[in-house]
Amino acid sequence: MYLRERGLFEKYPVEERITRIGEFGRQVAEFKLTDRVIFGLQEHLSPEEKERWRGLKHVADSCILERGNNPKAKVGDKLIKGERKYLISAVEPIGIFWTQYFVTERHDL
Repeated sequence: MYLRERGLFEKYPVEERITRIGEFGRQVAEFKLTDRVIFGLQEHLSPEEKERWRGLKHVADSCILERGNNPKAKVGDKLIKGERKYLISAVEPIGIFWTQYFVTERHDL
């Protein structure tokens, strides 16, 4: 099998999390689509990495790698890929070349 350059990179539109006070006085989280798009590569985490993140109080199923070290999304934002929705648990810049987004696939958002 031959892989072409940028063959596995996909676009993930970013929805920003906005909290407001609802009609009953509680905080309500809403998501608003922004013009930012992450062009990244998704990889699944190994069981050891999942346990490491669970120990750090972050639940993460997979990681999305983006070129560049300036994050376009923050913790709590949502990434969309077709019908799938991912909630960002952690963001880590790796040196000056990459940014890692640790995400969890959610079906209830």
